[in-house]
Amino acid sequence: MVGKLDAAVESHEIGDIDNYLMRLLMGSRNNPELPQPINVMTFVDHVEKDIEGFRQQYDGLSEFAHPNWAGISLLYARPDSVNRWTDFGANIRGTDNPRLIGVVNLSVALAMFERSYGKIADLMPGFISLCERRLVQSDGDPIA
Repeated sequence: MVGKLDAAVESHEIGDIDNYLMRLLMGSRNNPELPQPINVMTFVDHVEKDIEGFRQQYDGLSEFAHPNWAGISLLYARPDSVNRWTDFGANIRGTDNPRLIGVVNLSVALAMFERSYGKIADLMPGFISLCERRLVQSDGDPIA
């Protein structure tokens, strides 16, 4: 979103921001009457351009979040190769590693949010002015 706002303010053109916001807010794969959603991987790839390594972090978190080896077996199973069995249970391997991964990624996510929020706040006056000028041009009446 920061990139879209920045481009609009720099070019003095609103461009496709309305379409973009509608896809963000109302996008649906199941309802043909609504706009097509923006795929989350599109966002991940855009962030990777600004923050190198973001895709790797996203992929790592996805391993824990989805029902695959890291999200199930790594957290809830401990293989015993001597006895040739696997013990299952909540936090069977301990909670330090998953907790550290969660805390580090939450910290990074909050820093990214703060950075983006600050940039959007800086761009808003120029974007509002641009929207107001467009409104005046479209109906011919000055804004009250």
